[in-house]
Amino acid sequence: MNYFQFLFSGFLLISLFSCSNAERDANNLYVQADNLIKNNEYGKATELLTQAVKIKPDFAGGLYVLGDLYYRRSSLDTAIDLFSKSLALQPDNFDCANKLANALGKRTV
Repeated sequence: MNYFQFLFSGFLLISLFSCSNAERDANNLYVQADNLIKNNEYGKATELLTQAVKIKPDFAGGLYVLGDLYYRRSSLDTAIDLFSKSLALQPDNFDCANKLANALGKRTV
């Protein structure tokens, strides 16, 4: 299991404790995206995570993983936006803060 999959799995476990229909729908999309990421199907995973955060805009884990997918494609402005939203919801997420700092640094170079 690589670092990205480890992070994704951690967010997945946290997210599964939701109770509303919107949260369940977003979590189901998140689980499907996780499987796609494990199979290196990043484009399809991006689509599902985009749907998940539209359903549940305060889905910090979904925002973070989606930001990471954009970061990996060097879509830095989108990644920065997603990391910022995720960090606002979970200010103690060091990994997200680090990714945000890296994306900001790369954008200014």
